[in-house]
Amino acid sequence: MSLLLEAMIVILILFILVIGIIHYENKNFVVTHYMIDVDKVDLEGKRIDIAFLSDLHNCAYGEKNEKLYDAIVRQNPDLIAIGGDMIVKEPESTHEEALALIRRLAKHYPIVYANGNHEKKLELIDNKEQSHFIKYIDELKKLGVQFVNNANTTITIKGTKIEVTGLDLDLSYYKKFDRKKLTKDELKQMLPKQEKSAYQILLAHNPIYFDSYAESNYDLILSGHVHGGLVILPWIGGVLSTQLALFPKYDFGRFTKKNATMVLSRGLGSHTIKVRFNNRPEVVMVHLRDRNKKGS
Repeated sequence: MSLLLEAMIVILILFILVIGIIHYENKNFVVTHYMIDVDKVDLEGKRIDIAFLSDLHNCAYGEKNEKLYDAIVRQNPDLIAIGGDMIVKEPESTHEEALALIRRLAKHYPIVYANGNHEKKLELIDNKEQSHFIKYIDELKKLGVQFVNNANTTITIKGTKIEVTGLDLDLSYYKKFDRKKLTKDELKQMLPKQEKSAYQILLAHNPIYFDSYAESNYDLILSGHVHGGLVILPWIGGVLSTQLALFPKYDFGRFTKKNATMVLSRGLGSHTIKVRFNNRPEVVMVHLRDRNKKGS
């Protein structure tokens, strides 16, 4: 066998292996846990568990998202926070994959929901796609889902007041190649006043403005959008963001600045570039615990 033929066989095997890994990772999610130590409010030694869902993009894990539902129920969260892009702007999509999941979850857990760029796109169009979107939103509201688009809501969990605010950005902040700035003052104009005595959570779909979020007195920022950078290289991180930035500064994981922590989800689905390598989809569990008492 010639060296050229051997090389071609090796390349073919590697190609098949990579395709297999990509297919597997797109179809199999994990649950990722983050412990956040809190000292702003007294948790009285208790732990508050928040399930954060982002970027499902109408993907399905089993019929009616059964696998995803079961995984979340096993975590028994005190609150479910949805950070946008659960659906996708596609002709004829009725968003049933996301609806099937949220319908069941809403029977057991309080849910707050903030737009991503796909929900924002669907708000702004005027055709059949929007009619499906309106039905989607109306049903979620009937189920008790609280929408916090440039608004907030205060929830008391285990005796602790938590205020959840959602940032609903104009689509100009999601443009590819054009990195529009968002200052602290501009952010202040978009968002409602905060209740200082409450622990502050911001649902902000686009993570690239973390510096401004951190300067705006939010304790915890939950973000997504970047899909982990599609391909994650060891010691380097994500390769390409959804806004086509190479090696994005904010790709996935935990980031801190001043007194703020951002947890950036790799997301649950894929859209347009349906590639994940070394980058499993994830349900994010955020556990708030007393910094001093370390609630279990």
